[in-house]
Amino acid sequence: MTLDLHTLFLVTIYVEAILGLLLLFVWAQNLALRAVCWWGFAHLLRLASIALFGMYGQVPDLISVDLANALLFTAFAVTWTGARVFDRRPVEPVYLVTGAVLWLLICRLPVLADDNNLRSLIASGIITAYTWLTATSSGAAATNLWCRVGRRSSCCSRKVRCSFCAPRCWRCCRGRLATPF
Repeated sequence: MTLDLHTLFLVTIYVEAILGLLLLFVWAQNLALRAVCWWGFAHLLRLASIALFGMYGQVPDLISVDLANALLFTAFAVTWTGARVFDRRPVEPVYLVTGAVLWLLICRLPVLADDNNLRSLIASGIITAYTWLTATSSGAAATNLWCRVGRRSSCCSRKVRCSFCAPRCWRCCRGRLATPF
């Protein structure tokens, strides 16, 4: 059985469209769920990026590679911003465009104009640096979010700590003995 690349692109585009529109529909039902709106638009940005990637060879590389990657960086930044909004943290507009701007500036360098392998390596470096910076700056927020969720879960209502909560949150279970599940 062979899979046609164009069919896979179309299926991926349809899935991203359905996910994005479904999340926007959920947000329209309750406008207080702002994070869902961010995530819906992130899916639609990924849809546009994938569609541009699918046009590789039919349109100039500036559109099918550079613009598609910039949109993909922006889509991941919008997803991350949605997570910040979900955790009731402020939106950081600078982070929304940092990856895309870096990508477009790097692509304009004469050394990288024709070397797609080096550009891919640089894109991986941008993603790695961005992931590392956001993970190290929001590690405490992730732990606090887990503890907030944990307070409402069976872990703390049964007056026991789960194995995940035990090493991270002393306040959540108020020092009771850990009983792993």
